[in-house]
Amino acid sequence: MNKKTSIKILGIIFGITLLAEILTWVLGAPPEKSIVRLLGLTGMFLWLLSGSRFARYALSVVYFLSALLAALSAARPGEAPAFIALFLSFSTFSFVAAVFFVRSTVLGALTDPVP
Repeated sequence: MNKKTSIKILGIIFGITLLAEILTWVLGAPPEKSIVRLLGLTGMFLWLLSGSRFARYALSVVYFLSALLAALSAARPGEAPAFIALFLSFSTFSFVAAVFFVRSTVLGALTDPVP
């Protein structure tokens, strides 16, 4: 995988996250929380692109926790099937994104110090 492909994947991850935040906002979540989360994630993505190893692992932890929380939300009794499908699909997406942040060799090379 080359750098251009990794940047595209980062854009896809950020775009899906943006769409998920807009969906939660439309479904009744407070817009202030969505805006704060999006600003935080935007900052983390920009920090990652500047070469921060900490941002890479922090994003991995954030997406892993998102996957865990979405899976737990899907397991709540009494949820509508549409919400269960939405939570499980977002949980899967978040888990794959977390693994990408940890396992990507291109991101590893981007965040490693140059000797």
